[in-house]
Amino acid sequence: MPHPELQAAWRLYSKLPSSRLTPTRQLSQSSTQRVIKEALEWLVDQGMAYRADELGPGHYRLAHRFRVQVREAAASAAYTALCDLRRAHLAEED
Repeated sequence: MPHPELQAAWRLYSKLPSSRLTPTRQLSQSSTQRVIKEALEWLVDQGMAYRADELGPGHYRLAHRFRVQVREAAASAAYTALCDLRRAHLAEED
């Protein structure tokens, strides 16, 4: 398993209810809607997303900067995977 911490995070996330309200009618921190909202707000703080209030409350638009970050991360991961494959191939030849 290449990313056990990612698998562990997914297991925790998948067990959360989609929404749960606190006694004060706020989204509970232990709900997927709250986790997603916090992640989107973090992206806004980083300049990688914008609130799209014209579409209604709770809507966001991803910025070009976000797309660049994802592309760079994917390219880095792909390059690392290719290097690992090449090293394995060279080791088999020896």
